[in-house]
Amino acid sequence: MPPHSDWHGLIMVASSYTSSRDRVTIEENFRRFLSMLNNILSHQPSHRRLLRHQGGEAQILVNALQKALYHILQASSERQHVLKALLRLSKVSNLLPSSFYLSDVRHVRRIIDFATPTTDIYRGIHRGRKVFLKRYRLFSGSWSREDRAELLNREAVIWANHRHVGVLPFLGVFQREDDAYDSGLYLVSPFLEHGTILDYLNARPRSNRRLLMRDILNAVYFLHSNSIIHGDLKGANILVNDSGRACIADLGFSRLTTTAVLTWATIQSSPSLGTVPWQAPELLENYLLDKLIVPTTASDVYALGCLCYEIFTNRQPFWEVHPNSPVRSLTILKEVVERARLPAKPGRESEAYTLCELSESIWRMMERCWLRNASIRPSAFELSILPSFANVFDNRRSP
Repeated sequence: MPPHSDWHGLIMVASSYTSSRDRVTIEENFRRFLSMLNNILSHQPSHRRLLRHQGGEAQILVNALQKALYHILQASSERQHVLKALLRLSKVSNLLPSSFYLSDVRHVRRIIDFATPTTDIYRGIHRGRKVFLKRYRLFSGSWSREDRAELLNREAVIWANHRHVGVLPFLGVFQREDDAYDSGLYLVSPFLEHGTILDYLNARPRSNRRLLMRDILNAVYFLHSNSIIHGDLKGANILVNDSGRACIADLGFSRLTTTAVLTWATIQSSPSLGTVPWQAPELLENYLLDKLIVPTTASDVYALGCLCYEIFTNRQPFWEVHPNSPVRSLTILKEVVERARLPAKPGRESEAYTLCELSESIWRMMERCWLRNASIRPSAFELSILPSFANVFDNRRSP
């Protein structure tokens, strides 16, 4: 473990790095900080010592780790090490980078129609621009305040550090203090007037669905190439921006891939099961057996097949199974696990084929996503280069 003077030196370098304004000084401090950090992260005892920092020193380190991520190339192994260190330190210290905080969000109002069992969604104004605000709901007897804070911090760190045209932009976090009954920390993103991709397609049924699906595939490929699993891909979590591009929202179930996580220090709680009709059979089976649920890139691909089903049929997967029944999710779960049930294929004369651009090649693509053997499902990249999506002309304006 490095001697105390090394820890003091790390804090000093981190503080100088985050406060520097001169480009040359920033570069020098960045290299010094990264060199010291790599030495610490390469040894478990010193890494554990790093995670014991609290208060002001922890905030300095969290700020420096976040700033370092802005300087390191995406998808590099070095970036993964720094991101893991930030996630771990944020978890144990319950701190986020200072740069995340927004101070001027006003006119915050809840949107009742957008609420989910775990979150509340609000709209507000930030610097004259409409924004979405998301807050995790505190359940009595279910989630503790600490659980909610951990989940929000993890989502904020992952979301802020994975910017892509196909991912809803992260604007920051907002600490609301103007309402004693509705205080807490909120995740802030742009307000997209088109709403979800399902809203968009209902209003514009002749939209180019293959182009929208390609947007999603490219975004999922980006996340997977950066060792991020989404964990809850579905139409309700896909929004459409002003330029008509689909973008992924809600990274609340997102996590690092198992291979990106060191076994000696967890940086995420055991994930919950996402929305049942979109979940892969291996995850549903583990849920039934009360085993650990570990989403993977392959389970994301299964969900992509179900999302594709929504886009090209205007229906949810397994729409025909006990609609509006309180046992619907459980019935689907058992049907998928015990009988290998798949979403129902529409007839050739249905609107899916005549209006929604469904084709036999796209249906075969969905079936490949739903293969029981997760190891032979295609990757998001392989799906993105299929002719059905790769060869679609895009005349939309630049984002």
